[in-house]
Amino acid sequence: METPGEIIAADFKSFKEDLPISGGWGYSEEDTVVIDKNDAVAAKGTPFDVIGTERIFVEKRILEELTLFRPENDRFSNIEWKLAKQELRSDFYTGRKFDILLFDVTAIPDADWEQLQSEWRSNNGFQESQSAFDGHIKKRNSKTVHYQAEYWFDITSCF
Repeated sequence: METPGEIIAADFKSFKEDLPISGGWGYSEEDTVVIDKNDAVAAKGTPFDVIGTERIFVEKRILEELTLFRPENDRFSNIEWKLAKQELRSDFYTGRKFDILLFDVTAIPDADWEQLQSEWRSNNGFQESQSAFDGHIKKRNSKTVHYQAEYWFDITSCF
């Protein structure tokens, strides 16, 4: 079975760096993504960028979930995410440190996105009519899927 790091490397070939990660996909404490600043692929001679590593992983997992892991007729476009909450948690018994991130994610199903884009182009961006523009935005908002995604990172090596 391939690891998340191997899957990301295979699916995003233009991304030239291996991530210094092991473990799971980060859905829970049991499935945490372990970030290891001492991993052989971590950049040497510069401060370790744990936040950058987390952000890259978040982006790639979202893209995997909403595009690559799905059948072609069930994919999403206009994918956006924003950090909603961050919590640092220490496990008293094991000494492990977890960075738990919660993201608000929005996306539009591909078929709806293509229709919205076509309407936008054929109406010249709705520049002629504020009410038509407002209607388009309302339609776009009604097609947008919203959810929250949690990410568990074991960042013990960074302390």
